[in-house]
Amino acid sequence: MVAYLTDIYVDSTPGGMSFEIPEVGIAEFLVLLARSLAIRQVSLSFQDNGHYTELTCTTNTLADLLRDVTSHLTDPSLIVEFDNATLYTGGGGCFSLSAALSPEKKAEIANAVLQAFGITLYLQREPFSVVLRDGKAEVYT
Repeated sequence: MVAYLTDIYVDSTPGGMSFEIPEVGIAEFLVLLARSLAIRQVSLSFQDNGHYTELTCTTNTLADLLRDVTSHLTDPSLIVEFDNATLYTGGGGCFSLSAALSPEKKAEIANAVLQAFGITLYLQREPFSVVLRDGKAEVYT
């Protein structure tokens, strides 16, 4: 991912993780998350003209699928299902990942997301919250 001049938020939660991702980086974030979770299949569902649409693909074809549904990536109806994890959105780049993740896995995912935006940290424990503002990270543990 390219470093964006906007705010990013990554947080560990008891039931998973929370993220705030710039809208222009959502597709790359979803691909990164799928790879970090080491899953094989991804399902996206969203509302389109009053009807729910569900699309399924492999991790390897996710980037191509996301290019076809770019306008729905900021939609509050979007739900992304990974094998044993579900990503809900409030729209506009706010995401909540519901998953049973070890503290190490949460730190790994957070580090990967932040690194994709040009910030290198080595979070090793949880709980943590990281806010990226104007290219500077603020870490709260």
